[in-house]
Amino acid sequence: GKLIQQGNGFFLVIGAPQDTTEEVSYSLPLTIKVSNPLGTLVGKYVSAQGSFISGNTFEVTSLEEILSSDNGGEVVKIKMGESGFANGVRITLRKVDSDSRCPKDVKCITAGLASFEVVLKSDTDQETVTLASDKPEHPFDAFKVSIVDVSPTPVSKTTIEESAYEVTFKVENL
Repeated sequence: GKLIQQGNGFFLVIGAPQDTTEEVSYSLPLTIKVSNPLGTLVGKYVSAQGSFISGNTFEVTSLEEILSSDNGGEVVKIKMGESGFANGVRITLRKVDSDSRCPKDVKCITAGLASFEVVLKSDTDQETVTLASDKPEHPFDAFKVSIVDVSPTPVSKTTIEESAYEVTFKVENL
């Protein structure tokens, strides 16, 4: 939903489900217990994790910005060892499997690829899989998951520490 601020309160505006004729959106009151600066997320689309504490007040324990892509999918950037959430799938970036991407200061015949071990988790399914940056979408549950960006870009004669990797994943509906 979209995070909005009214006075001292924060609300998550959730649109009506796409397959209904209703055009109402619902404003969910939030109690926020997260460390990220809320000012940077107000007005953005976010994924909120947490639980209901009293009535319809939702206590947020994790808040992540969702970046939408053109075809209804969502993208999320995840640091090594951390998890992110996009379009109903929680992705945990476990480790680097390989990285043979072309360094930016070298002319290569092929772009190369980076692959990562990830855990995909939905409401009903969980899978540990190796995803590669040069591969098409990986089907998982009712979704397809792909890597759209890997940073940092390699430089010749420099080793990227595993902890420095950030991978942007895209999750679309099948």
